[in-house]
Amino acid sequence: MIENYTAEFQRLAHTAGLRNTFESYTTIGQDLDSAAFADEPMAEFWTPNGQGADFYPTVKSMSSAAHLNGLAVVGAESFTSGSREKFLWHPAMIKAIGDDAFCGGINRFVFHRYAAQPFAPGVLPGMQMGPWGLHYERTNTWWEFSGPWHQYLARCQYLLRQGTYVADVLKLESEEPLHRFQNIALNGYSYDASGPDTFLRASVRDGKLTFPSGASYRLVILPATPTMSVTLLTRIRDLVKAGAAVLGDPPQRTPGLTDYPAADHTLQELVAEIWGADPSAIDRTLGRGRVFRGIAPEMALAALGVGPDFVNSAGLKFLHRNVDGAEFYFLSHAGADAIVANCTFRVTGRQPERWDPVTGRISPLQAYATTAHETTLSIPFEPNGSAFIVFARPDPAPAERLMNVVWDGVTVMEHGVYVTLQPGSEPVIDLVNGDLRERGAYVLTTADGHSRQFEVNPPPDVVAVTGPWQLRFPIGWGAPAAITLDSLMSWSLHPDNGVKHFSGTATYAKTLTIPAKLPDRRLYLDLGRVEVMAKVRLNGQDLSILWKPPYCVDITSAAKAGDNTLEIEVVNLWVNRLIGDEQLPEDSERNPNGTLKAWPAWLLNGKPSPTGRYTFSSWRLWKAGDPLQDSGLLGPVTLRTTVIVAP
Repeated sequence: MIENYTAEFQRLAHTAGLRNTFESYTTIGQDLDSAAFADEPMAEFWTPNGQGADFYPTVKSMSSAAHLNGLAVVGAESFTSGSREKFLWHPAMIKAIGDDAFCGGINRFVFHRYAAQPFAPGVLPGMQMGPWGLHYERTNTWWEFSGPWHQYLARCQYLLRQGTYVADVLKLESEEPLHRFQNIALNGYSYDASGPDTFLRASVRDGKLTFPSGASYRLVILPATPTMSVTLLTRIRDLVKAGAAVLGDPPQRTPGLTDYPAADHTLQELVAEIWGADPSAIDRTLGRGRVFRGIAPEMALAALGVGPDFVNSAGLKFLHRNVDGAEFYFLSHAGADAIVANCTFRVTGRQPERWDPVTGRISPLQAYATTAHETTLSIPFEPNGSAFIVFARPDPAPAERLMNVVWDGVTVMEHGVYVTLQPGSEPVIDLVNGDLRERGAYVLTTADGHSRQFEVNPPPDVVAVTGPWQLRFPIGWGAPAAITLDSLMSWSLHPDNGVKHFSGTATYAKTLTIPAKLPDRRLYLDLGRVEVMAKVRLNGQDLSILWKPPYCVDITSAAKAGDNTLEIEVVNLWVNRLIGDEQLPEDSERNPNGTLKAWPAWLLNGKPSPTGRYTFSSWRLWKAGDPLQDSGLLGPVTLRTTVIVAP
């Protein structure tokens, strides 16, 4: 199948000047060996659907194929979903799922799905693909707010295609044709997987199993299946003698009837040579290599003197790439709380930098500890946050490296690492900017033993921004042109039906009074809870599109003492308007399941709905009695400051 189908397709593609991409799983053959003939292996992953079928094993198997074959790009059918999606998913909700795929090796998202929209402008949300897939097209309410999300993906995908993937373990898959790859859990280490035919291309270089692409590994985990061919086991023996290390139990017999029974006798001779006569031996030397059995991979790596690549205190997932000698780590925190994670990297002698893929900002980190083999530092993460930690530059002078922080007599940072915080709480010192967040006396000590003292008084303020708020709605979508809110509330709770069922973008406006601007203070506007995205403008200056928590923006550059003009555009989801339209008479012929019997004439003729509906969709996902979704700016909105510490 591989020689005459997969490889033939690649040959035909190359003959025509094309590249071949292939979802190489559940094939009629060995999936990973088949993937070796894809110019861009492609996986898939789904949004949670309540049925447990997320196809996550394909992420690791297809990225492994790319790593072993020296391919930069690994695609994935991304965010596939069933009928539970129903316009409810948006970038803030899918970010953690995408970050998980990034950590698995994916670096090209192929969205499932984007529907063609052939109708005149204003026919919204328009065409769908039945109940399937993420509603990811230009007719979604939040599409015009999606630029920063796409910039985030572009930054991540670009960086995750650079250099070479770093992994210590190679998982060898079975020769059984219908064997399907399954993920394994390793603590502190990464791994790839190889098909048996691909494995035959490996050699040993400097004690590592190395492929022609340059991918190399310190330990091979053998397949936990009872059969293995003489050809494969002979190759394993030769690699171990040359210096490779393997972990696993010996096979019992050969597959099939080729050269039976002589092949089984030969196999057992190889087993005796590799594993020896003592079945209780967990660590055996053969030639220049090692053979382990009956222990965890982490124990085998420790015996080889290979320390963990990355460990942390917060359950972060990671991916490590080497880019021209610099070490790039992508870290992902999947959780609703902000956290500070204490992280240890198998890198030393270099200053860590935080590359923020949301903003593009590069920040050298000044607080960390080093040993002969590793670097430890504290890293803050927003809810469902992510970051690149890059080790490219030499360590700075000790006077530039922060080691200890004492606040009002309490040690909050020791030996370059922040004292553990509860999830959701903030450190008193901003670990990226170095700003001070709380009132009190601070003593900051650098690695050369010198200390600086700061007294923060008056304290940094947290001031509530209260109503009234002027709220403006676009004309033609059922809501009044403007309303006044004495306090913030969900649009879905407003007594006016037009506001209650509004979907789209509305603008909050008010005068924001700032008593004074202090030169040593940084000023932030925190919107609290937003459903689902916001765009902030202060004194006519566009500041940011806030597409995920925390909905907080630095307004220092735009703010002035006295009165400031604040405008906040907020967009919600389609759900409330779709539910509202279901309370109006039908305007098209539908089957009982909501599908169209025929395109309505008014639609084809470019006319509005004759029954007053504001939306048209080819597939009905909501009913009149369904609950409305919280929408708009919910707050609380606050102004808060931090104190800038001069270097």
